[in-house]
Amino acid sequence: MAIAETVRDMPEAPRELILQLARDHLMRVSVPILRYSPRLETKDLLALLAAPPHPFAARAIAQRAFVPAEVAAAIAIIDDSEAIRLLLENPRAQIRETVLDHLVSRAPGEPDWHAPLVRRPELTEHAAQVLAEIIANDLLAELARRTDLPPATREALAARLARRLAPAEEKRSEDEGATLRWAEEEDKAGRLDEGLLFATLKKADRARVEALLAVAAEVPLALVEQAARMRHLKGLVSLVWLAGFSARPIVPVQVLLAEVPPPRALAPSANGGFPLSEEEMRWQIDFLRRLG
Repeated sequence: MAIAETVRDMPEAPRELILQLARDHLMRVSVPILRYSPRLETKDLLALLAAPPHPFAARAIAQRAFVPAEVAAAIAIIDDSEAIRLLLENPRAQIRETVLDHLVSRAPGEPDWHAPLVRRPELTEHAAQVLAEIIANDLLAELARRTDLPPATREALAARLARRLAPAEEKRSEDEGATLRWAEEEDKAGRLDEGLLFATLKKADRARVEALLAVAAEVPLALVEQAARMRHLKGLVSLVWLAGFSARPIVPVQVLLAEVPPPRALAPSANGGFPLSEEEMRWQIDFLRRLG
């Protein structure tokens, strides 16, 4: 294991040693080599996929800094959904058009592939149209914004999204109106404070938290929703600041609205203040306003 960690990045490492380590059945020995070693050639990777030392070999190879097209094609036919997801998420994986179309055809039964497929570079028009039938609304909106697709295709995707959202949007508008009125009434009654925000966060009531931030910060509800939809952590922190709250609720706000795990959230500074300067937070708010 120590040798594998030492030589995994070395372009001058002895080739026979690298191949021996790559074939080791212990994952802690072989995975660093499979994932990182520049000494493994395309033929070596194909051989290791054909006779893997353990079931996780394809996943390690799929995450390499560069995955040749032949290797990507070999991973795409392996019965390992996680390896294929990692391959799709790897921007340096060279996936041929035919291979990508094949994976798109299998995507209805693989929801974890949907987001990486939508975000793959050089997605074909045919693949985009097939994906549009099966992906969730947020991914369909992302797909419709891709500038590398023909304008007619983008318009068709946007129209499909509009048709999907029409009934739900009316109901959502009614619900949002009621939630916003609730937050405004709490504000008028003098109850819109940090205690109410924490109580609402504790209930994981996303809509009411967004409404509280919008009313307290005196910004449109759509602006708060945009920050949450984008998972714009700095924007959410800035909205808490603009709303007049302390930095104490910024982590639970990010966890609930941006759906990030607590370790990835922006935390208060060492002295309990905001992790961004006031100048940067003003810029973030202006940025969100420009997006609207």
